[in-house]
Amino acid sequence: MRGRRTARIHHVGNALDSTELYYLAGFFDGEGYIGIQKVSRSDRANRVSYQARAIIGHTSVELLNKLREMTGLGKIFFHGPETDRRKESHQLSWTPNDLRALLPQLLPCLYLKRQQAELVSKYLSFAGQVNHKDAVAVAEYNAKCEEIYDQVSILNRRGESKEPAIAHFPVVPLEEKKWLAYLAGLIDGEGTLTIRKSHRAHRQGRVTYNAMATIPSTNYSLLNRIMGWTGGVIREKLKRSDNHKQCFELHLGPTELRQILPGLKPLLLLKQSQAKLLMEHLEVAGHFNRKDPNAVADYMSGREEVYQQLKKLNKRGT
Repeated sequence: MRGRRTARIHHVGNALDSTELYYLAGFFDGEGYIGIQKVSRSDRANRVSYQARAIIGHTSVELLNKLREMTGLGKIFFHGPETDRRKESHQLSWTPNDLRALLPQLLPCLYLKRQQAELVSKYLSFAGQVNHKDAVAVAEYNAKCEEIYDQVSILNRRGESKEPAIAHFPVVPLEEKKWLAYLAGLIDGEGTLTIRKSHRAHRQGRVTYNAMATIPSTNYSLLNRIMGWTGGVIREKLKRSDNHKQCFELHLGPTELRQILPGLKPLLLLKQSQAKLLMEHLEVAGHFNRKDPNAVADYMSGREEVYQQLKKLNKRGT
């Protein structure tokens, strides 16, 4: 007996405000995947099917749940167990029907992954609209899908030099809350808020504690544009092997963090605790009598305590 064909379910999701959209865009540009997956199907005459997917992987299920609640779409799946080198990870995945609701809102806010989102949206506009009994129509449909699949795949695996162009990055500065929301998404996904502990032979106390934020990316142009918002400096990271893309890292020091943390902290979903500790550290940093041994000892003890708290927070993946 032939099974009844079910109607396509259109997922609506939530209407996101601009702050939520730019946060999500920052997370996708730093950590997410937007693409098309190619699946072999023995039950299909053409043997192949194409499925649009958007995925965010992370070690924090709490964060993924917040993103799912924010969008009103997606499902969370276990991705990998904890090992000696990696923490347990999960993925938040959005299906084609989810993306039909999400991408029209998200696409204008994306920079690094906008081309992928445009191609996936193009694919979704005709996906599934083929007469499977017509061999010529099936062949044309598959060729069209394969062309978009190849284009998206190249974008997602491309390593970049210091001079890649991001055509969609706004020339006119964004409103402060929008770029702070975008930055919050990047930092929650890929960034680190911490204190760098340095040993200085010429300083009384021998140790200094400096607030620092880092944002890594294989896209130099992306970091360069963000540096135009925040200040800081970009450094080239050492490649682990020839199989890895060249990675760069934007470093923000105490001066930059004093300017952006007050507006950034409320927009963070995962690293608000780190931001709060850094703000408390910056309020007292350097304010002690260097000629008083007791004052120096008390100051160093307090800075070490904050340093250890941040180290613990960052170690457990929050």
